[in-house]
Amino acid sequence: MKKKKSRQGFIQEKEEKKGLIKIVAFRIYEALIKKELFQNWPFYIIVFLAIPTLFFLMKAELSYPDGLGYFIYTRSLLLDHNLSFLNELKSLSINPEANKYFHYTQNGYISSPFAIGTPILWIPFFLFAHILILFCNFFKTGYIIPTDGNSYLYLFSVSLGSCIYGILSLFLSLKLCLRLFLIKDSFLSLLAIWLSSPFVFCFYYMPNYSHLADSFAISLFLLMWVSSKDKNGLVWWFIYGISFGLLVLVRWQNLLLGILLLIPLRIHKLFIQHILFGIGSFVVFLPQLIAWKIIYGKFFLIPQGEGFMRWTNPEILKFLFSSWHGLYSWTPILFFSTIGLFLLYKIDKRLFIGFLLIILIQLYVNSCVADWWAGISFGARRLTGLTPIFILGLACFLCFLRKGIIRYFLVSICFFWSFTLILSMLSSPDYLGEYHSYSELIKIQLHSLLNLKESALKLLDFSPLEKIKEFKAYNLSSTIKTIYCIFGCLFFLFLKIAYIKIFRQKRGISEV
Repeated sequence: MKKKKSRQGFIQEKEEKKGLIKIVAFRIYEALIKKELFQNWPFYIIVFLAIPTLFFLMKAELSYPDGLGYFIYTRSLLLDHNLSFLNELKSLSINPEANKYFHYTQNGYISSPFAIGTPILWIPFFLFAHILILFCNFFKTGYIIPTDGNSYLYLFSVSLGSCIYGILSLFLSLKLCLRLFLIKDSFLSLLAIWLSSPFVFCFYYMPNYSHLADSFAISLFLLMWVSSKDKNGLVWWFIYGISFGLLVLVRWQNLLLGILLLIPLRIHKLFIQHILFGIGSFVVFLPQLIAWKIIYGKFFLIPQGEGFMRWTNPEILKFLFSSWHGLYSWTPILFFSTIGLFLLYKIDKRLFIGFLLIILIQLYVNSCVADWWAGISFGARRLTGLTPIFILGLACFLCFLRKGIIRYFLVSICFFWSFTLILSMLSSPDYLGEYHSYSELIKIQLHSLLNLKESALKLLDFSPLEKIKEFKAYNLSSTIKTIYCIFGCLFFLFLKIAYIKIFRQKRGISEV
C-alpha cells in the first residue's frame, strides 16, 4: 500500500509541476510576448512584409546609369582608396571616350553625375559583403570568390542596405503621422503609399538608386524640423544640421527643403544654434565638395551639364497627368494624399505651409528636368523621397473621410491600378522607358491580368535566392545563405532597437 501511495503521490506531484510550468509559461507569454505584440504590431507587420519579400523579389542587379554611378563611388573609395573610376568602367566594358554619363573631365578623371551620399551610406553593407567573401575564401571551399567588388554578393548587400534605409524611413514617417493622427489612419496610409506609389518600385526593382536613402534622409530631417520649435540645445541643433547636410548629400535638389528653416523665422532668437546648424550641415556635405573638386576641378557645379535643367520651360501638367510616368496617372493614391495636405491646414498650419511649399517647389524643379518622365521609371520616381509627406497627407485625408468602406475602397482601387501597372511593366521591362497612351496602358494591364501566372513568375526571375544558387556548384550556397540568415536576424534586432528608439518619446502606440 505504501508503494502504491507513494507512486500516486509522485504522479500527482508531477501533474502539479506540469500545471505550474503551464501557468508560468502562460504568464510569461501574456506579460512579454502577447503584450509586446499588441503594443508594437505595426513594427511586425512592416518587417514581416518587407524582409521575406526582399529575398524573393528584390532585383539586386546593377542598373544603368544611376545604379552604376552610385556603386562605382563605393567600390572605388573602399578598394582603390581614390575616385578614379577607370578600372570600374573597364571591368564592365564601358568606354569613357564615348559615354555621355561617364566621360573624361578636364582634370583627367572619369565623371559620375550622381551624388556621393548614397554610396557613403552603402559603405557598411559593402564591407559586410567583402568580409563574407574573405571568410568563404579563408575556409578553402574549393572556389575563390573574386574580391574585386564586382561579385553578386556586393550588389546584393548594397541593395539590401538601401531597403533597410527604406524601412527606417517608413518607421520615421509613421512616427511623424502619429503626432497628429490615430494609428489606424496612419498605418493604413503607410501601407497604401508603400505599396501603391513609386516607393514600392524603388524598394524591389531599383534598390541601388538613391531614392530609398533619400526617403530616409528626408523623413529624418522632417521629424527633427517638426521638433525644432521646442528645442534650444546646442548639441541638438548641431545634430539637426547633420541631418540637413545628409539630406543634401544624398540628393542635391533637397537643398530646397531648407525653406522649412524659415518657418517660423527664429534666427534672431537662436543665433548660436543656427551657427552650429550650419557647421553640422557643412561638415556632412564636405565630401561632395571634395569629390567635385577632385573630379571636375570645381567645388560647385551641375555635373549633368547646363542643358539638364530648363528653368523657363516646366512641364508641370505633363509631369502630373501624362500617361508617360505621370505622378497622378500612374500612382493615383498620391492625388488623395495631395488633397490631404490641403486639409492639413485645419490641423497644423505650420506643417501645411511647410509641406505644401516643398511639394510645389519639387514639382516645379522636377518638371524642369530635360527628361521629366525620369527615363526608365515607374511613375514620378524622383519624388520618392517625399514619401513621408505623402504618407502624412494621406493620413490626413483618411482622417477626414470618416466612412471606413469608402476609404478602403479608394485605397483598394488605387492599389489595383498601380499594382497591375507594376506587374505589366516588370513582365516587360522595355515598357518602362517607352511612351504609352492611356489606351495602350490599359491594354498592357489587361494583358498582364489575363496572364497573371506568367507575369508573377517573371517577378521571380531576379530573385536573390536564385542568384545565390549559382554558388551551389562550389558548395558555397548553403554557407552564404546561412550567413545572410544570421545577418537577417541581426537586421531584425537592429530594426527593433531602431523602432524602440524612434518611438521612445511616444506615449505608446496602444494608447492611440
